[in-house]
Amino acid sequence: MNALHDLVATSNDAAEGYDTAAKRVHDQELGDRLAEISDEQTQVGEHSTAALSKLGKQPGPMFMAAAPCMPEALTWSRAYA
Repeated sequence: MNALHDLVATSNDAAEGYDTAAKRVHDQELGDRLAEISDEQTQVGEHSTAALSKLGKQPGPMFMAAAPCMPEALTWSRAYA
């Protein structure tokens, strides 16, 4: 179970980092690729959260990814720290 919790946290943090980088680079092609990686990491976090739910664990708000439209949202690792 801890491995899934860690995977959710790591994926959410990675997605946030890649999204931030994608918005800050000046090269459009690189920005697009970083945005794709961010989306992939978001999907990993979502799939891991779904797996927790299937195991009867409710991830709750501390496991939710920080959505690009909600940059003030906390990722699980920040809430856990």
